[in-house]
Amino acid sequence: MREHITRRSVLRGLSGSAVGALLAGGAAGRPPKRIVGTDGPTATRAARRRAESVGRTLDFGSVGQAVAGRFSDQAIRNLRRRNDVRYVERDGTMRAIHHNPGHDGGPPGGGGGGGDTSQTLP
Repeated sequence: MREHITRRSVLRGLSGSAVGALLAGGAAGRPPKRIVGTDGPTATRAARRRAESVGRTLDFGSVGQAVAGRFSDQAIRNLRRRNDVRYVERDGTMRAIHHNPGHDGGPPGGGGGGGDTSQTLP
């Protein structure tokens, strides 16, 4: 069994998987996960209606709302035409970048914090 895995072998495997997914039509033909930011409840309802599936609806109070789910390209084109849709972005994992000692997202005073404070979005 191979004990040492190199970065290059991981990237090679991932690129092969990505090509295979593209050739096979993506994730079983399902639309990609996206986040649609809206200015109000009317646009939020429209986004929820156009989504194939909704993972979560986020409410940012006076700033607006966001709908996280699977949206077809056609649904996104239609939503982008609306004046009350603020943005559309790909859903994914966000990672904080460790930039200074003590700013790693761990508890104050150190002790158990890690340099990676990642959050997986729905």
